[in-house]
Amino acid sequence: MSIEELTAAVAAEGEAAISDTMGARALALNQLLIDTFPAKDLAALEAEYAKSAAPSGGKAGVNAAVVKLTQLVREQAAISIENFKAAEMWIQLKVPACSDGNNFGVEVQQHVLEQMKAMRHAMVAMMDAPSTYHWQRGLGLEKVAGSATDETSKSESTSTEKDGDKSTSKSSSSSSTSTKSSTAPDIADFVKYVVAIDVKQHAASKTALTDMRNCHLRAIGLLEKNFKRLADPRGEGESGNGGNVMSMF
Repeated sequence: MSIEELTAAVAAEGEAAISDTMGARALALNQLLIDTFPAKDLAALEAEYAKSAAPSGGKAGVNAAVVKLTQLVREQAAISIENFKAAEMWIQLKVPACSDGNNFGVEVQQHVLEQMKAMRHAMVAMMDAPSTYHWQRGLGLEKVAGSATDETSKSESTSTEKDGDKSTSKSSSSSSTSTKSSTAPDIADFVKYVVAIDVKQHAASKTALTDMRNCHLRAIGLLEKNFKRLADPRGEGESGNGGNVMSMF
C-alpha cells in the first residue's frame, strides 16, 4: 500500500465516522441509558447494594452489578474515542498548505479540532472507571473484612550416640503451623462507606454515558454547522465528493 492509498483509506474512515457513525453512536448510547438505568432512587440502590458490602465466610465479594457498569463505561469510551480520532484525522487531512492570507477556514478547522480533542480527552479519562472504583472500594473493604495470617515454624536438632567404639549422629526436625486471625472492628460507618462507593459509581456510570452521548451530539453540531469550511477551508472547490459527507445526518 502506498502513502497515497493509506491517506485515502484513513480519509474514508473519517468520512464514515462523520456521516454515519457519530449519529449512530449517539442513538446507541441513548438507548443504553434507557435500558441500563431504569428509574430507581439512590436510597433503593443503597439498600440493594448493602448485601454485597458484608463479608461472607471471611471474604468480601465484589458488587457484580456495579462492576458490569464500570466495564460498560470503559468499553463505550474506547469505541467513542476511536470514532473521534477518525473524525479529527479527516479534518487534519483537509488542512491546506500554509498561506499568508484567506486563513479563516483554517481557523475554523483548528477551532473544531480543539473542541473535538477536548471531548475525546474527557472520554479517555472515563477509561479509568474500573481501576478507580476497585481501588476506592478495596480500601473501604479493607476496614470491613477481617484478615488471617499463617505462620510456619521449623526446628531441627542433632544428637550424638556412642555404641562401643562407634559414634553415630542422629538428626531430627519438627515443624508446626499456626494460624493467627484478626477481625476488623465492627464499625458500621465502614460498611456504609463501601455501599456509598457503590451507589456513587452507579450514578457516575450513568453520568459518563450521558456525557458520551452528549459529546457525539455536540460533535455532530460542530461538524454540520462548519462543514463547508472544514471540507474546503479556502473555498477553492477542492473538497470533491466530500461535500456530501454530512448528508446522512
